[in-house]
Amino acid sequence: MFVDPDGRVLKYAPGYTQAFKQDVVNTIRYMNRKGTSENIKRIMSSKETVFIKYTSGMSGFDANTNTLYWNPELGIKTTNGFKLSPATVLGHEADHGQQWLNNPEQYILDVKQPAGSYYKKEEKRVITGSEQDTAKKHGEIKESETTRYDHSAEEEIKTTSPTTTQTKPIEKEKGKK
Repeated sequence: MFVDPDGRVLKYAPGYTQAFKQDVVNTIRYMNRKGTSENIKRIMSSKETVFIKYTSGMSGFDANTNTLYWNPELGIKTTNGFKLSPATVLGHEADHGQQWLNNPEQYILDVKQPAGSYYKKEEKRVITGSEQDTAKKHGEIKESETTRYDHSAEEEIKTTSPTTTQTKPIEKEKGKK
């Protein structure tokens, strides 16, 4: 349910690998089980095509190209000290995407309007809304906790899989102790 394996609505951008496609499918299945795939569902029910593309950097949504850029290995440690999985980050970016598709006038207004530490009103909407719900359902924060009070990340974290906050060990450069 809510997985688009043949890419009819959520299309894979050119150059994708089978490994990336499998990460996307597995992550959406995980989000379905956790009850956090609503924004993916909204994107997939849209008449517009949205592309999902691997990025080696931070994830994001580009409204100019209808593209979700996602790194299935990169989560974040928030300024509140909580780790958010790549799955939670995908949910965050999908919320931006569904807002663009379903309420573009409001999206345009909100990406231009400052919102203090949240940077823009659109970021505040997502962080204080779906990000909290997703992080709770993914077990990354408790009911009484808040992921963050800003749009910053203390650090990027490499995870062992898209659906966990467990970090990969830091690889040491050869020849160094």
